[in-house]
Amino acid sequence: MRSSRLIEVEDIETLKLFEDVSEEARKEKLAVPPINKLLYWWTRKPISVARAIILLSTVPAPFRENGEVEKEKLKEMITEIRELIGLNSDVRAYKNDPKIGRFQKLLDFDPSGIFVMDPFAGQGNLMFSALEYGLRASVMDYNPVAYVLMKSILEYPRKYPHLAEDVEKYGKELIERTEKELGRFYKRGGRTALYYIWCWCIKCPYCGQRVPLTNQMWLDKNGKIGYWFRFKNGDFEVEIRQLSDKKGEKHTQKEGNAICEKSFGGCGNTISYEHMTRDIAERRDKELIAVVVRSRKGKAFELPSEEDRKNFEEAAKYLKENWDSFLEEDLIPTEDLKESELFRLTNYGLKKWYEV
Repeated sequence: MRSSRLIEVEDIETLKLFEDVSEEARKEKLAVPPINKLLYWWTRKPISVARAIILLSTVPAPFRENGEVEKEKLKEMITEIRELIGLNSDVRAYKNDPKIGRFQKLLDFDPSGIFVMDPFAGQGNLMFSALEYGLRASVMDYNPVAYVLMKSILEYPRKYPHLAEDVEKYGKELIERTEKELGRFYKRGGRTALYYIWCWCIKCPYCGQRVPLTNQMWLDKNGKIGYWFRFKNGDFEVEIRQLSDKKGEKHTQKEGNAICEKSFGGCGNTISYEHMTRDIAERRDKELIAVVVRSRKGKAFELPSEEDRKNFEEAAKYLKENWDSFLEEDLIPTEDLKESELFRLTNYGLKKWYEV
């Protein structure tokens, strides 16, 4: 077995390959497949990159005895590498089969002696690609979350082949039970609610205006959609509309202080951190300002209706009536919040985890 591998060759052909792999990796990152949304690790190597690393690190480089590269042979090998990675396909590279037979032919030796190790494996895509090509591999990661992800992706499907069926079965049972017990609190005319957006509100000590607290106005920054406040008679109204970049960055609370924003009709005065936290702790004033709903394109945004507010009141009533039984079943996190430099919720009067 020759010691040099394709990854060590400095040539225009390999440089072009690296550029194309990088572009394919960028597209793969933008179009993350569903399984990677379910189990996603931020340092995950795209499949196209993992395949390129495995192939270029194992396939011998075509060096002559005098140390020069056989240009034509190299070009042929890089062309085949492109096919194996899936760069020449009409679909994304990660959707292509690994073509083990063609890989072994390119190696021109028994691959059983190759052992791949990745000590900082993250989500394990490098090992996944090594296994695709029939190589022995071992991976590790010091982060426990990454370790569990790799176990779930690389080991459990093979070790527990019926686990997916069990997860689907009990997942459906959980959804059915949840809908039966809590579905009435989410009923609304029109589109299905995905989640609700609330904000704390304080009273301006200078003009008496009720000020909703938010550090920016965006609901969908890419779509330039956000909410906008209109102060009126001491209270406020909410609009959902298209916003300019400048308006999207407007805020009523940031970096410790609040502001009675002039753009919304306020007095423009800065409200101290001490007043803001004291007001929240004493009055606990909050407002439902937007509802994220399911749409044909994924999600959309609507103003809350009276039905939404009524559902919340009914849910609060249900919680109060069943509080003692929920405590007995240990369903409510009653542990104390511990104050730290990065976690000062106690300044807002929040003492227990269930209040967060």
